Order: sequence, then C-alpha cells, then structure tokens
Amino acid sequence: MRVEVSGHHIQATEALREAIGRKLERINKHFPNVGRVNAKLKVDKNQHQIELDTLYLGKHLSVKASGKNMYAAIASASPKLHEALSRQKEHNKARRHDNSESNWQKETQETSDVEDTYAEYDEAI
Repeated sequence: MRVEVSGHHIQATEALREAIGRKLERINKHFPNVGRVNAKLKVDKNQHQIELDTLYLGKHLSVKASGKNMYAAIASASPKLHEALSRQKEHNKARRHDNSESNWQKETQETSDVEDTYAEYDEAI
C-alpha cells in the first residue's frame, strides 16, 4: 500500500510519515486491496487535523480526525479508516449475497415456468 502525505500549514516530516505508515500497517494486513491512501495534514488554531482518503472496491472513503497534536490525530484516524473499510467490505458481501439469492429465485421461477409449460403440453395431449 502506498501512502501519500501532504501538509497544509505544516511540514510533512519523515517522523510523521513513519507514524502514519506504522498506524496503517494493520489496514494493509486486513485490506490488501487498498492500493493507495492519501493523508492530508492540517493545522488550524492549535488544532491538528488529518484526513485519510482511499478508494476501496469502487467506493471513495474519507475519514477525518483531530487532536491536540498530530500524533494523537493520526492515532484517532487509523481506527476510523479501518471501520469505514470494514463497513464497505460487509456492504459488498451483503450485496453479493442478495444478488445470488435473487439469481436463485430467478432460476427457480424459470424452472417453474418450464414445468408449467410441460404441464400444459401434457394436458393438451
């Protein structure tokens, strides 16, 4: 997973990059399909903020967190991103399950239509 870090009113130091990388290791283990995460660091009036953006299973996900220092904000944002990815993964699983059930229902309906046609044919003979 590639992590791109940018800063607004703050310099993205190597220590911040490493801290973000360490916090996102868990996400990389659990969600190997995440190719890139954009981390935007921002400081406004002594409030440190981070926004993590990624694309997962065709859906754009974004989480924001803030803290008294940037490391606290990073520590807060990582579980939020993990939760958002988990929700998206479960949503896709549920959608696939629903589609397979509806396909099964369609096949069952088609089978019963064919059986009805045979029944009508047998009655005509």
